[in-house]
Amino acid sequence: MGIGWTQVQNNTIIQSYSAEIKLWPSLYKAELIAILSVISTCPRFSKVTIFTDSQSIISKYNKLLKIPPTPNKQYSYNYWPIWHTLLNLIKTYKIEVNLQKVVTHSNNIFNDMADKLAKN
Repeated sequence: MGIGWTQVQNNTIIQSYSAEIKLWPSLYKAELIAILSVISTCPRFSKVTIFTDSQSIISKYNKLLKIPPTPNKQYSYNYWPIWHTLLNLIKTYKIEVNLQKVVTHSNNIFNDMADKLAKN
């Protein structure tokens, strides 16, 4: 399974990235790993808007921000190691993240480009 993303500023592509995911592939995991890979490239104090077609990722992210898991529930949700790493990166590097929903296959040029990178 592949992931891919493009960094865009003022409608200009700054950089692109793609990678392969192995071991227990799922669309949810691929989307989460893609977001983690984006955040891991951001400098401190960045403001980032990520357009994703995964409403479940957006919902889980907002829930974890609103109500962080208690210690006894911290490891009870799916893909918690990836979520834990992502949230720690965001907090440590003081990155402001805004996740926006984009409709899948809606002829959004940059989303289509990210999908193409993931498929390659």
